[in-house]
Amino acid sequence: MKRHSLSTFLGLIFGWSAYAYECYSCSNLMIGICSDPFDKSKSGNISRIKPDPHERCLKIKVGTTVRRHVVNATNCPSGKNACGQEEDDGVKSTICCCDSDLCNQASFLQQQIQLLFGALFAYGVFIHH
Repeated sequence: MKRHSLSTFLGLIFGWSAYAYECYSCSNLMIGICSDPFDKSKSGNISRIKPDPHERCLKIKVGTTVRRHVVNATNCPSGKNACGQEEDDGVKSTICCCDSDLCNQASFLQQQIQLLFGALFAYGVFIHH
């Protein structure tokens, strides 16, 4: 029974990450609708893009300017579900890449906390019952 539960748990985790997802596409130069923190009440005016298999959702912040879009996964400086700091000619930027539905709306820390609680919940349901 435990072997079956573990198989189901792993199938859900890996299957969940493989489904098609969308990314927000906007810039806060667009009348503040792409603000940080993200304002979901204005998200109806923001386009959504389905990334290609080799792309990830992107959130980049340079000063107070925020842009959300998709990017080739090879351009993610810290991996597929991570944020990294870069500096170019003295200008600092934060670049976050992720691969789950509308994940570029939140900070990476918020996303990781949600994933952790989801995994712990699934673990408790499938492994300990």
